[in-house]
Amino acid sequence: MAQFPADVQVELAKSGLTLCSDESGLMLRGDGMELRCDLMHMVPRISPRHLSHELLIKAARIKGATGPLKAVDATAGLGED
Repeated sequence: MAQFPADVQVELAKSGLTLCSDESGLMLRGDGMELRCDLMHMVPRISPRHLSHELLIKAARIKGATGPLKAVDATAGLGED
């Protein structure tokens, strides 16, 4: 089983959730339910050729910005804009 960052585990635990991995991939468990999602069809979206067309990437291109920037993708669309 994969290890996830401690801060992620703590935040999930506060909500009664557990993030697990097995041979089938990632799974979010909580309240007797499991959520799995197959995002393999979306792998081409992260190729350099396609990445520049993603809305979050476009939003992060702020001319003249200095210092570290943070962006939050709050679409909750499991990868769909």
